[in-house]
Amino acid sequence: MKKIFMERLSDLIYESKKSVREICLQLSIGKTNLYEYLSGEKLPNVQNLVKLADFFNCSTDYLVG
Repeated sequence: MKKIFMERLSDLIYESKKSVREICLQLSIGKTNLYEYLSGEKLPNVQNLVKLADFFNCSTDYLVG
């Protein structure tokens, strides 16, 4: 699940053409947290998972595989 989440989040960020900084500011998520999600160090809590899904206009199910 972690690997799928990392890959999908990375792809969505790339496709959005937004910087990590922009995304973090818009979602009120710490930059460290987002980098930890991208590196697989940890998975987001439910609140941040929902924020990411809403931001990228996808389902939470899609994000976590």
